[in-house]
Amino acid sequence: MRNCNDHKMEFVKRVKSNGQPLLNKQCLNCGYHGSTAYKLTMADFTKIPFFSEELKNKYFITKMKYKEQLLKEQRDYYNSEQWQKLRKEVIKEANNECFFCKNVGTDVHHTSYDNWKNESIDELILLCRDCHIKVHEDMPKLGFFKERYDNYEND
Repeated sequence: MRNCNDHKMEFVKRVKSNGQPLLNKQCLNCGYHGSTAYKLTMADFTKIPFFSEELKNKYFITKMKYKEQLLKEQRDYYNSEQWQKLRKEVIKEANNECFFCKNVGTDVHHTSYDNWKNESIDELILLCRDCHIKVHEDMPKLGFFKERYDNYEND
């Protein structure tokens, strides 16, 4: 899902709170905007369109709906019979022990999301809640859904 098929990024002018003008780029179709501020080097600043807060808000609303869709997809899968069966197999194979600390494991963790919804038992490990939280804190990205959400503009 995307806001538009191809971002048409154009320079737009913004005014900082101190009154200083700056340039950004914004897709004039969907509102997506980059975070880079460009120095004013264009001769006629007055001919550049203003940054559209309305488009920016429309873009973020659409992005949030996309995130909600991903979370629903995740919730539905984790409540499915397929996942529950696989989860039980992982718990049994691990003898209820956390992969790292050997305490009682409660959370089945994906080591890869390459085959999400079609994963094998080899792509899953059992973790206790504390180790699962630690693994996610140490990961540069929080897995498949965060990566899909962060890369929304490229979908």
